[in-house]
Amino acid sequence: MLLAAFLLTAAAVLYGFRQCWGHSSEQPYAPTKEDLAAVKELEAGILRDSLRREAEREARYDSMRAVWRQQDEARWEKYRKDRPLSARAKEYLADRQRWDSIRAARPEKYAEGTVLDLNSVDSLSLLKVPLVGPVRAAQILSYGRQLGGYVSAQQILEIGNMPPEMARWFKVSGTAHPRRLKINSADFTTLFRHPYLSFEQVKEIFRYRQRYGALKDWNDLTLSPVFTPADFKRLAPYSDFH
Repeated sequence: MLLAAFLLTAAAVLYGFRQCWGHSSEQPYAPTKEDLAAVKELEAGILRDSLRREAEREARYDSMRAVWRQQDEARWEKYRKDRPLSARAKEYLADRQRWDSIRAARPEKYAEGTVLDLNSVDSLSLLKVPLVGPVRAAQILSYGRQLGGYVSAQQILEIGNMPPEMARWFKVSGTAHPRRLKINSADFTTLFRHPYLSFEQVKEIFRYRQRYGALKDWNDLTLSPVFTPADFKRLAPYSDFH
């Protein structure tokens, strides 16, 4: 009996092993072209359905937002009727409307890359330059008159609070002829009015003229402690020693 039971058990184990070995040796399933096309169509349908639901949801939100906006406007209109504006609020709104009209009337600004000649530009053209308003336009024109004419576009950066990028909108033509100072004959006030001459420097010029006579050039004041080589360089285009 024991031998028969052992033989039956061994036969069952062997049969199970053969079944497992046979399944493991089978080839993996390879989908057909029809299967792949069906899967692709299913994915496309899922995507279309998702996009449709998203569009419907956005449309519902847009309609809700329109209703909310109308409700807000109605509440605001009711609030304005129930609570009239104070005199101070009315004054503020009137002032704001006035400034809005001024901004709307401003000239259209020049496009990037526009370059203007500093010695021939007028106030209306200056107002079309970005970052230039009436105050800066007046400063640029006034400083040019004080100098006697610009010799370099970088000179406008000498004006207080002028942004560094302002110089790229301007140029100075090569034929510029600035007004020259008669260093040996001009009076004290005329020399002192020039932006490049300080009070002490004008005194030094007159002291030299009284002691030694007319200056030949700026080299005569090389040893003066109130002048520097940089002063002589920027004064050169505006100096006349004849």
